[in-house]
Amino acid sequence: LQKPPEPVPGDLPALSDLVPIIHDQSQYINHLEAEVKFCKEELSGMKDQVQAVVLENEELHQKLKYLTAEYTLREQTLLDASANTQNSQPLGGNDCSTPQPVTVSQAPNKDQASLTAAATDLLKWPLELENLKLLYQEKVNILDAQVQSLRKDLSESQKTCKDLEGRLKHQKSLIAATNASRVGGLCLKCAQHEAVLAQTHCNVHVQTIERLTKERDDLMDALVSLRKNMKDMHQRESNACKQVEHAVQMAEEANLEKTKALVHCEQLKSEMERQRNCLERELAAQLNKRANEREAVREEMKKERENLAAMVTALSEDVAVLEAQVKKITSEKKQLVNQLEESQHQLASHEMEMNKVCGEMRYQLNQTKMKKDEAEKELREYRTKTIRELEIKDQKIEKLGLELNGSKQRLEQAQQDVTGAREECLKLAELLSKSEHQLHLTR
Repeated sequence: LQKPPEPVPGDLPALSDLVPIIHDQSQYINHLEAEVKFCKEELSGMKDQVQAVVLENEELHQKLKYLTAEYTLREQTLLDASANTQNSQPLGGNDCSTPQPVTVSQAPNKDQASLTAAATDLLKWPLELENLKLLYQEKVNILDAQVQSLRKDLSESQKTCKDLEGRLKHQKSLIAATNASRVGGLCLKCAQHEAVLAQTHCNVHVQTIERLTKERDDLMDALVSLRKNMKDMHQRESNACKQVEHAVQMAEEANLEKTKALVHCEQLKSEMERQRNCLERELAAQLNKRANEREAVREEMKKERENLAAMVTALSEDVAVLEAQVKKITSEKKQLVNQLEESQHQLASHEMEMNKVCGEMRYQLNQTKMKKDEAEKELREYRTKTIRELEIKDQKIEKLGLELNGSKQRLEQAQQDVTGAREECLKLAELLSKSEHQLHLTR
């Protein structure tokens, strides 16, 4: 009677069961890679949004600078025009000329200093942009060299990994061949007799089994280390690519800033030229108007002199007419004084309006500063939120990596169990051959 073949223990899966397990592990790894890719895409989207917010902030800052420069230019041109008109006014007689108050302020000097500082900053920007461009180019070259070296190391590690996988497949084929050539079993008497005969050869088989297990363990360790090195190489290559992309992006941003600054300078130049032409036209019109007014005043003065001459000739004839004319002159003088006071009041009201406009512009400047601070605060909150979300995703990725390592350990344990079963099959085959030989000898 022959015993049926002993079944493999329940906790050791067969080779046919290991294939779907390995397939599931590869699918799981692909799923993890897809999740990592999705996280990277989300991170790039967040970076684009943050960059858009930063660009909007910079545009608002440039608009604020443009408004302040325009306001200071208007103030400066108004003050220069008023000073020129006051200096060009002619001096008349003592009875007709009255001194007007001249206001001096330190605001134009401050505005001129701010304009010169802005001009020097605009001159410094191209040099700084060139320096940044050279620095980023050096960084890009260094990162390209690192990427090339990493790719070379990765290709070498992939070659060694392929060699080890070929050796592992060869060993698996040998295991499958030995399992296919397994015999059903022995009867109890023959097995006992074979065990008595085979006890002398146990040490040789134990040594061969230990040698095979040692080679198997060495190959598995080498395969695990090579896979780890491949992962490290991929990670380093991805980090280098990210650094290169970041450097290219920074260079593009610097070029964009440079073009924006040049366009803004051209706009400022054209605006200043236009304002200068407008102010020159206004100044010419004001000068023509003042010249016409001077001619009219001279004509009036000539008429008044003629009237006074007629009045002097008439004094000798009639004293009463002279007194009436004196009263008329005093009334005209009072009217002129009233007109002078009215002009002074108008000048004071104009100064009050200018102060009011300055206050409104300062209020608008404070409002824009508050809006800018709020935007910066929102940007900081958004950055902290994105950093927190990235940390949570990194923790998830680490957890999935731990689960993957656990599944790999279980797979290695299953392979060890399969090799143990194979060794038992080899022992049984040897015992069967020895028992058959002994049976032939006994016959």
